[in-house]
Amino acid sequence: MGGTEHPTAGFSQLELDVEKPAPLQPVEGAPPRRRCARVQRGLTLCAVALVVAAACVGVGAGLGWVSRGSPPPPDDHVSGRAFSKLAFGSCARAELPQPFWRPIAESRPDVFVFAGDIVYGDCEEKSCAPLDEAWSTLGTHPDFAFARASGLPIVGMLDDHDNGRNDAGQSNPFRNYAKAKFLEFFGVPANDVWRRREGLYRSQLYEGRTADGEVRVTQLLLLDVRSARTPAWTAATAPGPGHERYQPEEGVRS
Repeated sequence: MGGTEHPTAGFSQLELDVEKPAPLQPVEGAPPRRRCARVQRGLTLCAVALVVAAACVGVGAGLGWVSRGSPPPPDDHVSGRAFSKLAFGSCARAELPQPFWRPIAESRPDVFVFAGDIVYGDCEEKSCAPLDEAWSTLGTHPDFAFARASGLPIVGMLDDHDNGRNDAGQSNPFRNYAKAKFLEFFGVPANDVWRRREGLYRSQLYEGRTADGEVRVTQLLLLDVRSARTPAWTAATAPGPGHERYQPEEGVRS
């Protein structure tokens, strides 16, 4: 199944076997950087594993794959709905205007993946007041409120700046507090698997028929690359409990 990425004013779309709109021109004047490059008043696209993985639905290199057999057990099973369009982005400054939410919502993706650095709130030595303030600012942001009111499905994942410390991993003393703030903000139920799980990795399975009657099964894998990260971390070691359930198995086509 084919997939094409469309960079669009600070966010991206991945469409699967649907009519493709002409790609918009990238924002000018934003030179590439190793970490994050500012894109159109507040949203940045970040060169972190989460965003790289987000471009891989249907390719199998990270955040998702399309299955014709028996995929790994999902945390969420969305039946009756064929997955056709994914939008994703990261690195959003809550204190700045976020005009990108309207075109995202109007493009009507099946889901928007907020792939890390949802807010910037690095904790201080003994206080996470900056992180609290950042989530509060996003919660009252008029542009984000529009996205929520539009019914746009949003799933998220933490990176480092919304985890309380720049480029931190397993040794981050604020990670449990940051996880709790994330779950509170998105209204995750008390009995949800995210509340019991070490880290925030998650699997969602979409299953439904396309317009031509074909049954399509798409798995979306959200990867937590921070909670179990050690100084010696590499993609090959893939540390963290539960990661093995996302390895390709018989019947899954990468």
